[in-house]
Amino acid sequence: MKSRISHDGLVGQIFGDWVIVQDEERDKRGRKYYICRCLCGNVKRVLAQNLLNGRSRACGCSRIKCFTFLPRNASKCVCSNHVRRSWFMMLHRCYNVKYDAYSRYGGSGVTVCERWFYLRNFVEDMGDTSNEMTIDRISSFGNYEPENCRWATRTDQNRNKKYHYFLEYNRHNKLLVDWARDIRIPYATLVHRYNAGWSAEKILMTPVNALKRNRKAKRNALLRDAGIIGFV
Repeated sequence: MKSRISHDGLVGQIFGDWVIVQDEERDKRGRKYYICRCLCGNVKRVLAQNLLNGRSRACGCSRIKCFTFLPRNASKCVCSNHVRRSWFMMLHRCYNVKYDAYSRYGGSGVTVCERWFYLRNFVEDMGDTSNEMTIDRISSFGNYEPENCRWATRTDQNRNKKYHYFLEYNRHNKLLVDWARDIRIPYATLVHRYNAGWSAEKILMTPVNALKRNRKAKRNALLRDAGIIGFV
């Protein structure tokens, strides 16, 4: 008997140009669907089987055609898939009004220099890189152009953001991104604690797993008070 493929936990996963954004119930024939968003911004209902076997990888928009201002053969270049995708995403951030982060890039006046409308020029200026690196603007108030861009790690990018979070503890004053690296707690977790108004000691000394245990204990207490679960 043919084994059944599990579709659990696929929300947020990327298949080609699709990003799964919502789980859908099975139809009358038992077929599983997901609501997916294409890089171009289109949202469609896609059969799960077609996502998993690679039959459906985009909405059919031919994503480069979303940018009608680009010159012919703009995407013709021999380079890694990571660099090609970084180039596409740079364009989406600046020129696709349907893109989630458009307001922080194109909506704020950030543009891509005309030279980089050709992928081959982008590769010539930036070179190839590993999958761990992302394109970073040296000045977060500048545009995407050779003089203002580099390949950088996520840590370097967090350090280069418009808004820096400094935290002083035990006579040491550091950026949160540096604290995160030193104590091995996710940067996003420290920012969340910082914005919640926690003390410096609580931000840095509270283990991540301890928070999970506390949340589980509080949830179980609420369920006991509601009579949903019994006392252990």
